[in-house]
Parts: sequence; C-alpha cells; structure tokens
Amino acid sequence: MADARSALAGALGTADAVLHRGSDDRSAFQVDLDEIGRMPPGTVEARKLVYRTGTVRTHFAWEDARGHVEALAALLTRQPPAFSPVTLTRAVLEAAALAFHLQDGSEPLTVRLARAAGLWATETAYELDLTTAVSPQDATGALARRQEMVQTFEQAGISMLEDRRGHPLALRLERTTLDETGVDLPRTIGRLLPANASLGVYTVLSGAAHTRTWAAAVAASSDAAGPGGTPGGGPGGGWGRLESQPSTTVQAVITTLVTLEYWVRTWGAFAGLATAADADQIAGCTGRFALQLRDRHLTG
Repeated sequence: MADARSALAGALGTADAVLHRGSDDRSAFQVDLDEIGRMPPGTVEARKLVYRTGTVRTHFAWEDARGHVEALAALLTRQPPAFSPVTLTRAVLEAAALAFHLQDGSEPLTVRLARAAGLWATETAYELDLTTAVSPQDATGALARRQEMVQTFEQAGISMLEDRRGHPLALRLERTTLDETGVDLPRTIGRLLPANASLGVYTVLSGAAHTRTWAAAVAASSDAAGPGGTPGGGPGGGWGRLESQPSTTVQAVITTLVTLEYWVRTWGAFAGLATAADADQIAGCTGRFALQLRDRHLTG
C-alpha cells in the first residue's frame, strides 16, 4: 500500500495548502461581509457573528478531516482491518459535506447564514443535553451560551421554532426558511461529488461504520456449518468473520482522494480563488494511483 500512502500524502499536502491559505485570507469572505454590511441596520453585527460561526466550523471540519486522512495513511503501513479504512473515509466525507453545506457558492447568502444559524442551534441543544445528563453542575455555562445564541438570533432577525426539549425544528431568516437545521448528508454529498463517485457511497460507508452492511451476510454465508449444523466448520473459523479485503481499502483511498479534490474545487468556487490547478493536481494523484493498481494487476 505504499502507492496509496504516496497518493494520500500528495493530495493532502495540496489540499492543506489551499484550505489553510483560504481560511487565513479575509478577501475570500469579503464579498459576503460586504453584503452583510448592507443588510438592515441593527442586524449587521449579529449576522456577522452568525457568519463567523460558520467559517470557524468549516475550519474545524478541515482540521478533523486532515487528521482522519493522516490516520488512514498511517493505517496503510500494515494490513488494515476491513472496516477501519472505510470509517476513516466516512469522517473525511462528512467533514467535506459540512463545509460545502455552509460554503455552497450556488446558494444566496441568506441561505448560508440560515444554515450557519441552524447548525449553531442544533449543536447548542446537543451540548445542553449532554451537559445536563453527564455533569449537571456544569450546565450553567451551557445555558449561558444558549442564551447568548438566542440573543444573537433576535438581534439578527432570525426566528426559530423549537420542540419541548429546546431542539430546533425550523428556522427563518428574511424569506429563507429551513425545515431542517442540520446537514442532510446523502443529499449534500450527492451535490458535492460527481454522480459516478457519490452514488450510494455514503450509504455503504455508513453501513460499515454502524455494522449494518451486506458484509455481515457475506461473512455469515461463507462460514459453512460444522457437524450437526453448528457454526465453525468453514474456512472463516467460526461465527462468521470478515477478513480484510484489498478492494475495500482501495475504495476507501479513492473516495478520500476524490473528496479532497472536490473540496478544493468547491472552496475555490465559493471564495473566488483560482484552485482549479490545485484540484487537478489532486486528481493527478488519484489517476497515478489507479494506473499503479492496474499495472500491478496486469503484471500480477
């Protein structure tokens, strides 16, 4: 798997340079900030704060994704378990989807502001739930942060419908209404990646992460019953075992590479930056890895 590690390292280096450069470049956000500045008086500062929560969240998403790509590359120094590469790739894909959800350049600013507010409200509710359940004596801080959020929303002209537990159900900003405050991951990934890369990929990755997958049936059926119908007589060694499959690892690596490429492309489209050459460089890493696999197969 040296070829896979090399491809991941090359793609990660390129993506990291682009996304870190962008997160430090205020001009990437200046068009949005200028538009917020022209919004109704009295709402501007609060809406800038909502916007800032979105940009910080996308920065955290990249840091999270980078760590998972590095973990995947490190895992490939040995023969990995069948599902570890898949779950690492799923984390990268979810982080990319979160960033795209907040920085989809095809959506108007009010939609992206509403999405940032929706995620803020959703995660604030989860924080309060967790703190209350695990450490009630520390709930004061979570309650204060929630109150700060509510006040910011009021100043920004954002209205929110909540359930009895304080979880957001819907959110409205001017003429924009969100009926879902979180990220619809399958739909967002379907928009982020090209159709031939996104079709069903998240379903498979999630199934593996949650042990709901076709692989369980495959493992069980390949383990022939022993004498008297007892499990364990077959080559699997008993009770169904899923061995590490090279094809699973290869698919995880390729999905990660394609995700990095389109993260760079969509970031460039959002920020108005020239990232096509960088994205093409990542695509080159994917292409070389695919050719190396083909050559190894033909010569093997």
